[in-house]
Amino acid sequence: MRHAGRRGGATVPPRRAGGIRPRSKGDGTQHRRRGRRVLRRAGRRAAARRHRDRRPGTRLRGRGGRGRRRRLAARPRAPRRLRGDRVSRRPILVDCDTGIDDALALAYLLAEPAVEIVGVTTVSGNTDAARAAANTLSLFELAGVDDIPVAVGAHDFRGRAYAGGAPHVHGDDGIGGIALTTAARVHDARPAVELIDHLAARHPDLTVLALGPLTNLAAYAETPGVAAFERLVVMGGAFAHSGNVTAWAEANVHNDPEAAAVVFAQEWDTTLVPLDVTMSQTMDATDLVRLDAIAGALPRALAAMLPFYLDFYAGRVFADRRCALHDPLAAMVAAGVLRGVSVSSGQVEVRLERGERGRTVSSRGSSTQRWVRGMEGSAVEVLLERLESREWPG
Repeated sequence: MRHAGRRGGATVPPRRAGGIRPRSKGDGTQHRRRGRRVLRRAGRRAAARRHRDRRPGTRLRGRGGRGRRRRLAARPRAPRRLRGDRVSRRPILVDCDTGIDDALALAYLLAEPAVEIVGVTTVSGNTDAARAAANTLSLFELAGVDDIPVAVGAHDFRGRAYAGGAPHVHGDDGIGGIALTTAARVHDARPAVELIDHLAARHPDLTVLALGPLTNLAAYAETPGVAAFERLVVMGGAFAHSGNVTAWAEANVHNDPEAAAVVFAQEWDTTLVPLDVTMSQTMDATDLVRLDAIAGALPRALAAMLPFYLDFYAGRVFADRRCALHDPLAAMVAAGVLRGVSVSSGQVEVRLERGERGRTVSSRGSSTQRWVRGMEGSAVEVLLERLESREWPG
């Protein structure tokens, strides 16, 4: 068969099914295809070399940077936790007695891109458990958050009844008497232990952040058949530092030392953030001015309640007007964003006898328990940077 219009009447091979002609061995097609493959492989190798040449801590800035790299200043970075092809956020359940520093910690966690608050349970401490839940719901409403369940936990402690909290530190309502508007949303109907169990089963990598007495977690430890969570971070205890209630005892442990003893007897992966480190990280009046300048209903509420907290510390704890960042620092440890954190490993025990009641001691070595001794940098700077980075409603 000849094809009209071919020079010299060249013979054209018959078409295969689908209209594809078989290639002739001498037509050069194979050489052209092999050449294209070589070029593609060379391009991929060059791209890989360019990727390897990018040093850690650098990145291209802008589309028109012509390949130039700029080293970024060192700052706390959110850890990348890969799940499949996407970066995930660390799920955190917060067990708290929502007072002023708890409110700061909750706001920080809402603004921290490394984590996701998946639930809150409340316990009596700074205020009673029901009021703590109401405070939390009001804060979430100011932040425009309506999908985090908040469950009410234990009202009374194991060794004694709740006796009124710490109104001299946090105000009668736990938040400096600023009278937040009652939230439209009500608390979750499930008991605290049930919500913890549900979230631990749903999130195998769950971190529990305990910012108040450990009453709820002691009940969880003694409930058969509950799901395991990945780790526990506790704001509590004092080791080489004096206590803030007695000469020995820190407030959260002192409120319910029996519960703390139960929790620390578990084989849970536990990190304590004690007074040894929290008393070294403070917020002063200058920081308050910076907080007050952040737009949004929640930052304004935080700035309104903080003067009460600063007034308690001034002259009693510190010579000048500043306060310790107990709960926000524990939240940062839970988020894993701090650098230069130093820890001591050891089994934590709680003294229950009179005279040393609530004292925490770290004795023999432990592979599952540790307490934070120190850190590099400024916690208040991390706190304010995170709050400034989020767009808050209101």
